[in-house]
Amino acid sequence: MTPSTNFTSNHHSHYLPYVNWALDLVVYNLVYYLIVVLWWEAPILSTDIAWVLLNLVAIIVVGRTSNNTNHSRTTSSEHVFNRIVSEVLLHAFIFVAVLYLLGRTGVSWKALMLFYVGLLWGLLLERFAMRRYLHRLRVMGRNTATVVIVGHGYATDRLFKQLHDTDVFGYRIAGVFSAVVPDESSRIRPYYRGRVETLEAFLAENHVDEIFYSSESPEADEITRVAKLAEQRMQRFFFVPQIPRQLQGNFHAVSMGSIPVMSLQEPPLKSRFNRLLKRAFDLTVSSVMLALSPIVYIPVAIAIKLSSPGPVFFKQKRTGLYGREFYCYKFRTMKVNVDADNLQATKDDPRKTRVGEFLRHTSIDELPQFINVFKGDMSIVGPRPHMLKHTEEYSKLIDTYMVRHAVKPGITGWAQVTGYRGQTEELWQMEGRVEKDIWYIEHWSFALDLKIMAFTVINAIKGEEQAF
Repeated sequence: MTPSTNFTSNHHSHYLPYVNWALDLVVYNLVYYLIVVLWWEAPILSTDIAWVLLNLVAIIVVGRTSNNTNHSRTTSSEHVFNRIVSEVLLHAFIFVAVLYLLGRTGVSWKALMLFYVGLLWGLLLERFAMRRYLHRLRVMGRNTATVVIVGHGYATDRLFKQLHDTDVFGYRIAGVFSAVVPDESSRIRPYYRGRVETLEAFLAENHVDEIFYSSESPEADEITRVAKLAEQRMQRFFFVPQIPRQLQGNFHAVSMGSIPVMSLQEPPLKSRFNRLLKRAFDLTVSSVMLALSPIVYIPVAIAIKLSSPGPVFFKQKRTGLYGREFYCYKFRTMKVNVDADNLQATKDDPRKTRVGEFLRHTSIDELPQFINVFKGDMSIVGPRPHMLKHTEEYSKLIDTYMVRHAVKPGITGWAQVTGYRGQTEELWQMEGRVEKDIWYIEHWSFALDLKIMAFTVINAIKGEEQAF
């Protein structure tokens, strides 16, 4: 099916900065009145209007004038979380400075602390509710941006896939222009509009918001011509560098004087502070889970024993941090068999018990891995540990496979909550899982771990279709 070439303006975002302002002002004042006025019955400032004006000034100073700051189409939820924390801290600085200048030294610091905790949660709820609203609009075809892609090559293919397949970004691809005609089997072929020379005529007849230039063999004259076209027509222009497949990583732009340079960023967990933060969280959560474990472990152990003869726990050697081997613990979900270390579980695997089927579907079988987390072999969130046999096989077939062992394996992970859980019958499935694992390593943040844990709990409640 050939995509439509009739592209018109579909803007619904020009008013978003003003909506953000209004919502922020409501949240700031609502939290203030709920916590400070109603709870403590002692307003910090003498008049209500003074508090409203202070918040308005603070919001402006914090920088709420840019739509791209918090609602950029490709901004990650981790970036939004970090941005909100920064805004709350900046507001606190401005607020305390104003109180000092006004001579209000008798303020209750406990009330202030409660206010900022409430403000943090209020802004989180507001921003993520707005993101969900925008995502729904974009999936429905509203609040979209129409784009064209100029170029060809590996990076162009990846860019097309990202823009085309991710509905929540709200991009509509109007066409692809290139000196190289895509193959008939290529997904890009239905969007191919011609050579770069025909771009100007296309832009004159169709509404386009953004132009992405990504070519395997970029020419200075061609880039300049396309950039000028975008400038003349008030369209945003993006240059996408062609990073070789072998160098895929978390690159970011830096400046060497006036020269832009792409730098390969070290993974966040290379930082000792981040590793300590992650380990402290692992220890805290695993300690609580193990302290509460008898509530679940005792009835599950009885059910397993009644289902079939054998031990309650199943332990298996898995590949861990830096390729080291460790014993991974799970509740036994199968009859004792000689193929446990060689064959993955399948959907209708005859080795599974009826109790085991339930434990796998609800992910309860994974709970003993909190023992591994407490011991330090695993983390709560990270790439799932694989059987030694799979590590040996896939490390020969996938060049980047061993990169996933740069961090501790996890009970749950980014790959598992984004559709790559369960049996890997085809090589592409493992390649997709490895790609997700490497993305997690390169983009780790504490907020991302919390997000993955939340998705894991939700999926466990709903029941995992791929958990067999």
